[in-house]
Amino acid sequence: MKKLAAELIIIVLGVLIALGFDGWRQDREELKVASEHLSDITEELRQNLCTVERVSARQLPNKIESLQVVLDFLNNPEAEVADPTELLHAFVQSALMARPWLVDNQYQALQNSGNVRLVGKLAPNLSISSVYEGPEVLFSQDERIHGDYPVV
Repeated sequence: MKKLAAELIIIVLGVLIALGFDGWRQDREELKVASEHLSDITEELRQNLCTVERVSARQLPNKIESLQVVLDFLNNPEAEVADPTELLHAFVQSALMARPWLVDNQYQALQNSGNVRLVGKLAPNLSISSVYEGPEVLFSQDERIHGDYPVV
């Protein structure tokens, strides 16, 4: 009877150790997957920042300059216009949206895979959704302010 009890205890301990090891291995795999997702998202955010910087460096100065020409004309519509084509071009440039095109493929993949919870395990204070959804809220507000001003 003692031998049977000893064998039962050994078997139970073996199963518990195996379950513990399997849980540890699974946690490591999940952290590896979360780390890969975060690396992909980091690269995607770097690319988005480059896009924002490009828009800021190239499009915004042109838009501001065109807006200034339009404002000067609107403030003094009686002034003589040297080049009507340039004024029309300024109106067109002032109406164009200087909106960066942001990519969210990796974020969508993370959501679709259901691995958002894994990222929460790896970085509990990280709010990826606000990083991706924040600009969309800002852009939608900008579009409401922009209104139906025609884009030529």
